[in-house]
Amino acid sequence: MKRIIRTVPVSAVLLVTMWTLFVVFGTQSRQVLGYNLPADPQIWHGVTAGLTSPNMTSLLYLTVAVAAFAAPAERVLG
Repeated sequence: MKRIIRTVPVSAVLLVTMWTLFVVFGTQSRQVLGYNLPADPQIWHGVTAGLTSPNMTSLLYLTVAVAAFAAPAERVLG
């Protein structure tokens, strides 16, 4: 586990944050975190869209995508 955190820290933090938000807020995370707030939705979309998922399937797909693409890229770039 320590090796993963040392080699791909950004990807690891991203995945932990996404899964934690999904566990805590469930499918309502977009509403709770401000994704659907009426005040200036463009700002909130940019802040929360990458961290929230509407359902478990989307979260699983994103986890696979991060593991397949972002983590290897992060490892190569250092």
